[in-house]
Amino acid sequence: MRSSPSGSFLKTAVISLLACIGTFFLLSVMFSWASLKLDLSSAGLNALSGAALCGGCFAGTFAAANIRRKNGIITGIVFGGAVFIVLMIVGAAVIGSFTAGGVITKGIMILCCSAAGGIIGVNTKSLLK
Repeated sequence: MRSSPSGSFLKTAVISLLACIGTFFLLSVMFSWASLKLDLSSAGLNALSGAALCGGCFAGTFAAANIRRKNGIITGIVFGGAVFIVLMIVGAAVIGSFTAGGVITKGIMILCCSAAGGIIGVNTKSLLK
C-alpha cells in the first residue's frame, strides 16, 4: 500500500477515525440536549441522528482528504462505504436481522456527506499535518 504524502496510511486512518467519532459524539450530545429542550417527536430524533452521522462522516473524510491532498471524492466514497458497512454489520448484530427500513436513504446520506467532505478537504488549505 502506498503511503500518503504527509505521513503514513495508519496516521491518516487514525486521525480521520478520531475526527469522525469525535464529531459524531459531539453532535449527538448537542442534538440530545436540543431534543430534550424542544420535546421532539421520533421523526425529529431520527432526523437529528442522521445529521449527526452525516457530520461525523463529513469530518472524518475532510480530515483524511486534507492530510492526503489528492483524490478527495474517492477518499470520501471509500470512507463512506466503510462507515456504511460497519453500521450495517453493527445494526444486524444488535437487531438480530437485516432490516431494510431507511437503509438506502442512510447510505445515500453517508456517501454524499463523505464525498463532500473529501472534496472540500482536498481543496482547503492544509490544516492537519
